[in-house]
Amino acid sequence: MLITLKMIKKSLLAILLFFLVSGSAECKSLQPSLIITNLSLTTSAEHGLYVHNGCLLTLKGSINPHAILVSAYIADDQDRLIREVSKRLKINPNTGDITGSLFMGSLREAVSIHFDIKIQDPTSKQFAKGTSNTLSVDNGYPKVQIIKPINHSYCKTAPIMIYGTASDNISGIASVEISLDGGLTYCNVDSFRNGQWKYSLMPTAPDTAYNIKVRSTDIVGLAMVSDNLSIYYKTPPPAVKKTAKPVKNKPSNYSCKNANKSPDDDGICTYRVTDVKNSRFQPTELFTLKEEMAIIVKGYGGNVVTIKIIAPSTEKVVFELTDYIPANKHKMWKWKLSQLGTFQAVLFVDGI
Repeated sequence: MLITLKMIKKSLLAILLFFLVSGSAECKSLQPSLIITNLSLTTSAEHGLYVHNGCLLTLKGSINPHAILVSAYIADDQDRLIREVSKRLKINPNTGDITGSLFMGSLREAVSIHFDIKIQDPTSKQFAKGTSNTLSVDNGYPKVQIIKPINHSYCKTAPIMIYGTASDNISGIASVEISLDGGLTYCNVDSFRNGQWKYSLMPTAPDTAYNIKVRSTDIVGLAMVSDNLSIYYKTPPPAVKKTAKPVKNKPSNYSCKNANKSPDDDGICTYRVTDVKNSRFQPTELFTLKEEMAIIVKGYGGNVVTIKIIAPSTEKVVFELTDYIPANKHKMWKWKLSQLGTFQAVLFVDGI
């Protein structure tokens, strides 16, 4: 069998072509696939998994060093584009690590947001996408209010207990604070549990006025301040020890002509409801109104006094007056009702 030079050249060419094709296939198989890892979207540590309008976001992740970033954006829970952020990212050409941050002035009423990117292999033109974790959006301000004491209360006992509520429907309440100087300085309340808070105010000086506000702050840092509460601490007068009165024997023919006056130990009527003809009634008993009434309050000087006239049939208040009675004084109100009938009178002193 004769082997010619031409046949040898063809064989060598075939072998070379085989190795070239094999080498190309091997190089292609060694080409790394596109990988996106550790994508994360975070805000400040104290906010946890919640964000709000006007917050700073931090973006991190990792891709192949040879990959090209095609797009990067913040999207909402329905994958709607909120903001394109590719220009805010820095990619390390050696490691492929991604870092970036941006200030989000508005989240456009999104319920939640996430971070998406898209990359491409410059050789194979292959694409890959990646999505970060999700952050919940909380743009609702918390609620806070003072339940008691009522505004403009006069308090004679210490400590003065202050109660109220605070709530937040999304991220939750982070803190409840109270101010005794109208909002200049705040301190934490004594306790906050199940939406209820309380604070024990110990007056530092007699006859002192306090302008109280309460502030609640939710997890994302949004805060709300309550309406102002004005209360007054009045030092109680020193106790006077009463001496026992001698027992008097009543005559057998004695009869009380003013049994409805309800006097105290000194014989002074501290409260009475009377008509213009001076017919007197017990404050908690029913009485019939036939003409204009005079309501007289004695013995409560230095207190805020509230009078309520109630219709027993409907249990509705048909007349109410609140006033401060100066020390050593008494008050008299005249009341003429548009309707006549049977009523009940109730007296409140300093809200009690």
